[in-house]
Amino acid sequence: MDNAQAESWVRKHLIELIEIKSTSTQEHRVGDHLERLANELDLPVRRQPVSGSGDNVLIGAADPTLLLTAHMDTVVPTWEWSGVATVVDDRVYGLGAQDDKGCIVACLLAFVIARDEGMDLSTLPVLIGLTVDEEEDGTGSMAMANSVRPPFVIAVEGTDFKVCTEEGGTVEAWIELSGTTCHGAMPENGENAIHKAIELVNTLRALPIMNTPHPLIGPNVLSVLGIAGGSDLFVIPDTARVHVDVRVGGVGESALVLAALGETCARYDAKLELIESVEPFAVSPYAPLVQALRASASAVRGTPSGLMGMPAWTDAHSFAEVGCEAVVFGPGSLRVAHLEDEWISVREIVTCARVFVDMFRNLDQLVPGA
Repeated sequence: MDNAQAESWVRKHLIELIEIKSTSTQEHRVGDHLERLANELDLPVRRQPVSGSGDNVLIGAADPTLLLTAHMDTVVPTWEWSGVATVVDDRVYGLGAQDDKGCIVACLLAFVIARDEGMDLSTLPVLIGLTVDEEEDGTGSMAMANSVRPPFVIAVEGTDFKVCTEEGGTVEAWIELSGTTCHGAMPENGENAIHKAIELVNTLRALPIMNTPHPLIGPNVLSVLGIAGGSDLFVIPDTARVHVDVRVGGVGESALVLAALGETCARYDAKLELIESVEPFAVSPYAPLVQALRASASAVRGTPSGLMGMPAWTDAHSFAEVGCEAVVFGPGSLRVAHLEDEWISVREIVTCARVFVDMFRNLDQLVPGA
């Protein structure tokens, strides 16, 4: 398959995927579509039920050495989404184009190209694992990781073709503060809970642990994702709720961030409601998977493939937690994900597929524990 044929194949199948609604917990139709497509391509396919969502879709080897995983769900758009993909030159635009349907197409194209080049997919120890619920709770990848534990995993997400050897953690929480209400024209008679919340946030953002640098992920940083309080009455608000999220770079630092949140909230007599605390994970830059993937990426693209950190949670985390050697790699960029004008390059999808095919040719280099 030459590049022109591959790009036409990608464009067709990516548009079809984008135009199937598959927000988290609503992945049933896209799972059905991908199962049909796998059958049409004569690829071995099976389903894995996941409670509360659609099924995971598994294509390829039952006992893989290498797993390529990408997720089928998208975020729920906060903008008016027509449901129609658009094509402008090399770019395909639409909800989920980058995150993560273009990456699904890259994985499938890799199998198609490999078979066209004479590889026997019935004996190739590679599995494509397409997950549900990545954008919400990660239950799809958790279920897959607990049932399929390959030694090597690539979570296919937009990394500009850099290999992510480290993935950041997060601490997410609600903070509730109390004040004293009074007439809005006499604020000195009360205690404004929203002002108190602002002071608390500023105190948190100044803490050393909230600013600890990391060479690949970037510094730890606290973000306010939402704030609620006040009413239509002309009174000083006596309650405020703040939704905070802390990006964490260093392994072991999520626990330190959580402790700092708790200590600071106690000083402000605030209630801390933890939503999630996830530790970062890291893989050695000299690990077998990292070396093999960098070699294939450099060979196909003609330029060295660098290293980076993934600041967001991906399905790689679920596999790392059960002992798999997991990295993140793929076409496009996280920068355009979750946006109204989300897009991905067709040429980059084809390039990514060819990187994976090159890895298939050299799977003997992937030796667990080497």
